[in-house]
Amino acid sequence: MLKGLASRLRAVVTLVISATQAGQYNLFTAAGSPANAVDIYLTINTAVVLQAGLIGTGFAAGSTITIVNNGRIAGAAGFGANGVGLDGSSNYLAGIAPGNGAHAIETNAPTRIDNTNGEIFGGGGGGGAGAANRLPVGGPYTYRAGGGGGGGGRGYNNAAAGAGGVSAVSVFESGFAGTAGSSSAVGVGGPCNTNAGAGGGGGDWGLAGEGGAVAAQEGSNNYAGGVAGQAVKTNGGGVTWLGGNNSGQVKGIAA
Repeated sequence: MLKGLASRLRAVVTLVISATQAGQYNLFTAAGSPANAVDIYLTINTAVVLQAGLIGTGFAAGSTITIVNNGRIAGAAGFGANGVGLDGSSNYLAGIAPGNGAHAIETNAPTRIDNTNGEIFGGGGGGGAGAANRLPVGGPYTYRAGGGGGGGGRGYNNAAAGAGGVSAVSVFESGFAGTAGSSSAVGVGGPCNTNAGAGGGGGDWGLAGEGGAVAAQEGSNNYAGGVAGQAVKTNGGGVTWLGGNNSGQVKGIAA
């Protein structure tokens, strides 16, 4: 009987965050890296910002997490992709894939959240690369235009914009850079010259970035926008809302 009772008892850890966190808050570490199942109760005070989100992975099976959020938990945004360019031989220069948004909360235990007085925002994905273009179709090519760079997504950070795709033949045929994203705005995709593709805009809180535009006629591939960060990612543990689960206070998927 006593042995059965002891097996049902587990530690309870109560934590309070009372100051803004510049980096990601590691709940598992803050709880003392427990080896056995625990019940975590975390309160985030008013006006506190977790600027790179909260991670609560590493807990033993059977653990639970309860969060009372009175501040803002925000994921990082993805950077914009560089536009596709062309070299002096009219070969396409591959752009880069945009950055993905980061999750605001990620846990591996069943999680209950009271967000009545708080905000939980996943980071926006970066904008995709615009396509380059070379003309006339089939060559020899006398016109080579680079694609626009993607805009940075919206997140707690300043997400860099992608550079415009270069044209080794003439700088006047290169694409233009996008603009950076920030906590207050999404980045805008960079424009391009005629026939090339503009860069995609960055994603708002919890949204994917826009894909870069295709080029007219004989153009290169463009690139899709970056994936959005989730508001809550529980890795199968599930989330139960105790309040504040609406489109104004929660931005991004919670699953």
